[in-house]
Amino acid sequence: MGEERIRSTSKTGLDESAVRRFKSALYGSLIRPGESEYDTARKVWNGMIDRKPALIVQPIDEDDV
Repeated sequence: MGEERIRSTSKTGLDESAVRRFKSALYGSLIRPGESEYDTARKVWNGMIDRKPALIVQPIDEDDV
């Protein structure tokens, strides 16, 4: 996506068309709240941390990173 600015156009605060373009450029997974794997993907080793990110990327290779 380069230097493109993401505009807030939805209740999630993300530009949905930018998210779709981002997802189409990934080889790995893009997980959003409400998807079945979201709660598992957002867990971290420290049980006191409970963040709820708008997007979770699970990259497959360095191009995804």
